[in-house]
Amino acid sequence: MFEEAAFDLINAEDGDAKKALCKTLALLSGHHKEVMIARSILNGQENMVTYQIVLEKPFYAISFVWNVIRKYCPETISTQVKGMRAFKDMTGAVFDVPDHLSNRIEDIFSHECEERRVDFKFSRAKELPELKEDENRFGAPQSNGYGGGGGYGGRGGYGGGY
Repeated sequence: MFEEAAFDLINAEDGDAKKALCKTLALLSGHHKEVMIARSILNGQENMVTYQIVLEKPFYAISFVWNVIRKYCPETISTQVKGMRAFKDMTGAVFDVPDHLSNRIEDIFSHECEERRVDFKFSRAKELPELKEDENRFGAPQSNGYGGGGGYGGRGGYGGGY
């Protein structure tokens, strides 16, 4: 009764009957591998992917890395970058991007790094380096000190005044 199904399962595993049997038992017992949900290594948030940019030379402010992202990524991606944190040695930064944008950001930076001479490396983070402690925890560029978030319209900024 099950000979044809067994034959098909074994063929699907390139003739490896043991592997076909193991997969069948795993499915029957409910111990099969489920689709892995992307998870940030920065904070454990589901459906987020952590990336890193490593520069050839140290930088002085995290806004430098924000500028790199804004230069290469459209606003639909750059505005979705969350939780940016600088490496302790200021040679790079890690940040999260929603999983549904991960292929797009990887394509963008892969293309840019292949086509142009860039002074950084972009990759999916596999582990966190030692991070600088005094970074803005909200993932936004540092404020200009006037509450305007570094823009032009806040008090003391270029468009405002006292």
